[in-house]
Amino acid sequence: MRGAIAASLLVAVIGASLGVGAAHGAASGRSWQALIGNGWPTQQSGSNGLASIDLYVTGVGALHLKLRNLVRNTTYRLTLFKGPFLPPNTSWSGRAGGCDSVTDGTVIRLPARRTTTAGAIEGSIALSASQMTAINSLSRRIGLMVGSGRLERCGGFQLRPAMTTSPPPAASPNPTSSSGPSPSPQCSPWPPAIADILAVLTTPDGLCLRLYTTGAEAPPFLVEAFGIYFPDPPTIHHVIGTGVTETASLAHEVCHAHQDRVARDVGESDYTEGWYRTAPGADFVETTGWRLQGERWVEQRPEAISGNSSPLEDNAEICALWFDPSFGPRYLRRWVPVRFAWAQRWLPLPSFVVPWQGDSQATTADGR
Repeated sequence: MRGAIAASLLVAVIGASLGVGAAHGAASGRSWQALIGNGWPTQQSGSNGLASIDLYVTGVGALHLKLRNLVRNTTYRLTLFKGPFLPPNTSWSGRAGGCDSVTDGTVIRLPARRTTTAGAIEGSIALSASQMTAINSLSRRIGLMVGSGRLERCGGFQLRPAMTTSPPPAASPNPTSSSGPSPSPQCSPWPPAIADILAVLTTPDGLCLRLYTTGAEAPPFLVEAFGIYFPDPPTIHHVIGTGVTETASLAHEVCHAHQDRVARDVGESDYTEGWYRTAPGADFVETTGWRLQGERWVEQRPEAISGNSSPLEDNAEICALWFDPSFGPRYLRRWVPVRFAWAQRWLPLPSFVVPWQGDSQATTADGR
């Protein structure tokens, strides 16, 4: 797919190693973070460190790098790219098509950096106001590519919640398992796009939505997650305006609720383990090539969308894309055909999919 990548580039950025933020005042509250790489040595997301982007009040910004486990004393090219869809906090390595399999073209080509004798790259690179405008316009679909070929490592950025000066909520214990809080909360209305999903996708009876307008008013367990599903009682907690769009984020949690319902239907009490013993769960693990090695899951045959921490999360992401009108079956059929075939077998058709009608332009049941 390398030859198909769009050639439009923005002006090359001039790098600065130190003091980028200090020169432009405080951050505006808009920032992004990405886990980089899922290869050696851990085979997990973030095995090659972190990257973050800050937008400052002056309109300029900076890319901050804390990369590790790279080849020592080697020059790595750095590229910010856009993708058809980059699930936040997912990452890739130079395998199964690598980063090229998820890119729709370069946004900014950055100055190359050379690793230290320890295989690290640390520092900041200044970004101009025009470059930050480009990044802002792709807040859902921006990623960083480090290196090329077999050394290629990359990751999708997640928009982090804005800073707030509101006092934090009273401390309460973080959940240690999927059981979550037990009091029945006051439920929020479902957004129309999510209501459409719930009209066709099975979930536990009484599924409730709790929305929080800021991170300050959210429970402590949402500090990092921004959205989470608890099965007892069946409740989705979500902070508005964080991470990806509301549809994508809430759909992901609704798909976890569906996994819970599938597990309950065969007598499993904990879906985080029991879903793997259901027919859909076992089929997904087998066909996508996930394998449990010791206490961690390792993906053996990654497709274009890769880098999740487990089949459970991978499946929830695919389910969310299946029901997202911006992507849907057509997107999965093109980019992740194995997962598309699984969705055809086990998920109901989204409400926006209509039966094939000759030359109709509408999305059809086979994803065309």
